[in-house]
Amino acid sequence: MDDSEKNTSERDDEVFKDSFKNARNNIPQRGFATTVYREFPDCAGLKHHNLWHNGRDTGKRLIEYKDRFVATTGKTYEVLPNEKVIELVEEALMENKSWGLQPDQSHSEGKWHVQNGNVVMSKESRYQPTGTSMLARYRFPDSIDPTGDGRELHLGICIGNSIDLSRGFSAIPYHYRSGCMNSMYHVRAAVLHEEGTITWTKNGRVDWNDDDLVIGQDNVSKEIQHLGEAANEIKTRYRNVRHTKRLDKEFVIQQIADSINVVDTLGQRYKELAQLKVSKRTAEVIANSSLPLGVLDKLEGITMSPEKDKDGNKTGRNLAEVTKPKTNWEMYNQVTDLLSHGSLNFNSTLKHMGTLDSIFQVWQ
Repeated sequence: MDDSEKNTSERDDEVFKDSFKNARNNIPQRGFATTVYREFPDCAGLKHHNLWHNGRDTGKRLIEYKDRFVATTGKTYEVLPNEKVIELVEEALMENKSWGLQPDQSHSEGKWHVQNGNVVMSKESRYQPTGTSMLARYRFPDSIDPTGDGRELHLGICIGNSIDLSRGFSAIPYHYRSGCMNSMYHVRAAVLHEEGTITWTKNGRVDWNDDDLVIGQDNVSKEIQHLGEAANEIKTRYRNVRHTKRLDKEFVIQQIADSINVVDTLGQRYKELAQLKVSKRTAEVIANSSLPLGVLDKLEGITMSPEKDKDGNKTGRNLAEVTKPKTNWEMYNQVTDLLSHGSLNFNSTLKHMGTLDSIFQVWQ
């Protein structure tokens, strides 16, 4: 039986039994040592180890992937392999053919990721192997020309996950422009899903199926806050969510359905952006945003300069002037081009795409 098909009780039984197997391991009394807590041999040797020091349990675990160290975790963190997420999601997509979502293998240029078919993954770094964080892309069959300029794009969703604690499971709207091989990931949606990955009933209780896939326990801290109309069923805000406590097919289907509703609004929003010129106010928001200087310095159509007080001292803000009229859509795509084709790392690129979304409000 595939590990993703085992129900909660079976997986918990395995962990329980493994704890006895490890009980009499010869743990060195000096220095660091590890014992296997859980392993996924069919996922590039992914292992979750207990960490010991001088013969004592440290209360920590560490993740190993592709024979390399990935991250240190607490005892409550449960690893959800990226490979298992893709298996579960694609099973759900094949059972919901009416969505029309199929793997998108379009080639996306950029130094910030590694591509394997429809999956873009984090690059190998000095500290981690490639593929610890990923986005699996699925597209709708029809392309659209939202601005009427003849440059088509197609829309879809991508499924995000990681084993390096950088993000939890999320379903994220995105668009792809074939003319420049540029993908834009609307990661502000991921914030919603990361903060509200649990579907709550009216009384705040979580309902799960018996065959849930266990992927996390107390990985989050709670804060009561209303998340808005898009998440009115969610009554508890989660911060720093790495994984939900349960991930089952029903939950995955709901997340995808929510993202599809967001995608449906993107085409109209793009048309609106194409009809309006960049205002001085928008230019100043861009100039004072957290977008990388390497991006801001290359933007055409606006100039930026530091603001100074009456004594000539810099205030910390930037002034901006519109030097060449451009539409919001043109400016938006300038930034997506620079981010998509840039050399920032995986998580930084997605973070800045989220900043861009917040400036232009493209999916709300």
